[in-house]
Amino acid sequence: MNLASRRPTELRLTIESSPPSKEEGWLTWAATAFRSAASVFVFHQDAEAYNHVVVAESDGSFSVYLFPATSRKNVRVRGADGVVQVGTDGQATVQRYHRKYFAQELTKTTADVAAAAHNLPRVSAPNPLDVFYAIHFSSPEEYIIGRTWSFVIDGEGTIQSLGSTREFKDRLEARLGKSAEQ
Repeated sequence: MNLASRRPTELRLTIESSPPSKEEGWLTWAATAFRSAASVFVFHQDAEAYNHVVVAESDGSFSVYLFPATSRKNVRVRGADGVVQVGTDGQATVQRYHRKYFAQELTKTTADVAAAAHNLPRVSAPNPLDVFYAIHFSSPEEYIIGRTWSFVIDGEGTIQSLGSTREFKDRLEARLGKSAEQ
């Protein structure tokens, strides 16, 4: 049997389509919230770029979390971050979490860190980006030393209170045998 003689000589296709519809849902609102946040947030001059996460809140407002990013391999950046609350009326309010910007080149020594810590003298509790950093950087533990309370966040994002900052420093000094202020 000759298959060439059985090939169709004509092919007809019918394609039905409708014009694209305008996006009027969550993506539009999130993009508007991001534009509002980006217009009021002061980006750190040393940060190469910024990442953002837009979270819809139960009251109809949005929280836009902004934090530094880098394209450099073996460099960990953090700090100079915050959240912008964008209300249903479009008003944007900035809350800075960490003012300083840190870029840490990871070496063989720093890549295998057992724990990390930072001081937040103006606040008393960890913020959502502290949890993100603990999970994202896969540190076994991230210690947050606040104005009055201290916490530890594990690599899965679980927050545990360490008690008052003074009590935590006293325990640390007793364990290390020197001043925890250093």
